[in-house]
Amino acid sequence: MNKGLTIKDIAKAAGVSETTISRYLNKKYEYMSEKTRRKIEEVVLTLDYRPSNVARSLKSQKSKLIGAVIADIGNQFASDIIKGLSDTCEALGYTLMIAISDESTENEQIQIEKFLDNQVEGLIINTTGFNQDYLTQLREGSVPVVLLDRGVPESQIDVVTNDNYGIGLKAMKYLIDSGFKSIGFFVNEVTNTVRSERLRAFKNGLAGQTEVLGDVYVVDPDNHENLIESMMSFKKLPEPRAIFSANGLTALGLLEAMKEEQLQIIEDFGLLTFDESTWARVVSPSITTIDQSSYGLGVEACRLLVHKVEGTAEKQSLSTSGSQLPSRLIIRESTSYLN
Repeated sequence: MNKGLTIKDIAKAAGVSETTISRYLNKKYEYMSEKTRRKIEEVVLTLDYRPSNVARSLKSQKSKLIGAVIADIGNQFASDIIKGLSDTCEALGYTLMIAISDESTENEQIQIEKFLDNQVEGLIINTTGFNQDYLTQLREGSVPVVLLDRGVPESQIDVVTNDNYGIGLKAMKYLIDSGFKSIGFFVNEVTNTVRSERLRAFKNGLAGQTEVLGDVYVVDPDNHENLIESMMSFKKLPEPRAIFSANGLTALGLLEAMKEEQLQIIEDFGLLTFDESTWARVVSPSITTIDQSSYGLGVEACRLLVHKVEGTAEKQSLSTSGSQLPSRLIIRESTSYLN
């Protein structure tokens, strides 16, 4: 690749304006004649000019770009997923592009459209959960799509996720067998399949229990007063009590609320949370977690998408389930009330 070349150099070599070159690179061929387009293509290939691998794309008709839209990156779970995506894309010869939707349905669509405009070969979407119609329509297009972590069953798009329900049931059995008499499930607004499956596991885990009380607390992890109010409401239930947190951000918020109210892990509440993280291992007492192999989710999602990109059109439409990665319960000090 001739790294010293610029659009100006290409325009001069092709005998056209820089604007025409820009239009060509953005695939706006309607603004030029077929003769001009072929002349520019010849110059680009001859000089090996590759802004964002343009020349390679021209030769192979493939961009080697994969676009990933992530709902929220403010947690270690997302960081580990992105690392898995990045490592696997690089190993398989693709370039990863990342966009953040900030849990916004509108922004999710905007970022997807931007990726499509940039000729990505495939899309990995950690969806907000409210884009069912749009995603269903997207599946009918020519660009392969894989959903990451959160599925949209009605869309029939492959999803790489965890068995949130199965591991949730296992966690509930562990808490009950450990002797906790009250279990509170603290969860954000239930807006996606991950949260709904975890909530279902909590409810079904309590089914048939006559000596264990349980309640659901829908909280906002960013609203400190809301967390305190919900936590103090749960404190009214019989001891020993265990908090089952739907994610790490909520667990961190609850720990902060406990500190302010001068409450203690073990003495006042047991704590078990989804999302294994460094902080859960190093705080004292250490926190019992559910490890969802977040790095592995990124790896598997990328592998599945590349299979679709490089497979036949028939293969791309065969699978409508994707895959579930195993999770594991890591028992630590925060649930050792009776042990």
